[in-house]
Amino acid sequence: MLEIKKIRNNKDEIILSLSKRNVNNVKSIINDLIKNDDKRKKIKSKYDNLNSKYNLSSKEIGINIKEGNTSKIETLKSTNSKIKEEIKKINKDLKSIEKKIFDILITIPNITHKNVPKGNKEESNQVIFQSKLPKIETPLIPHWDLVKKHKIIDFELGNKITGAGFPVYINKGAKIQRALINFFFD
Repeated sequence: MLEIKKIRNNKDEIILSLSKRNVNNVKSIINDLIKNDDKRKKIKSKYDNLNSKYNLSSKEIGINIKEGNTSKIETLKSTNSKIKEEIKKINKDLKSIEKKIFDILITIPNITHKNVPKGNKEESNQVIFQSKLPKIETPLIPHWDLVKKHKIIDFELGNKITGAGFPVYINKGAKIQRALINFFFD
């Protein structure tokens, strides 16, 4: 998922990259995302200011309680309750706009490398390098036959011991297995 900061700082580059991936309405999606992020910043600023006011008011209530100034306490408490209600409302708006932003962000795919050609079909791809397939003269032997031939694993003994398909490492197979375990411990 792309970060909003990266989208903001490289808006044109990201729009170009996403248009290479044939994303529909790229400009409107990016502009909508930035607009919602601006809203989120304003709401977050208002939320932080109200929280700051609430905390200061709460401290003032504590000071007045210590001083015994009961007339101010009631007005501060009523102001605090109004601020608290407004904080709840703004927090709900903040969560809503953050969900919108997240929903937009998860629909935006990753950007492509600058050398990737535009296209949405396999024919649009460019072959840059193709290796040659090796020619194998001898017939390929499955690994289960190789381990029997070189006496590394005994599957029949594993079946007798456990009753399931567990291998028993024997001879050099046991040494290799133990060496690998020791290597990973180190």
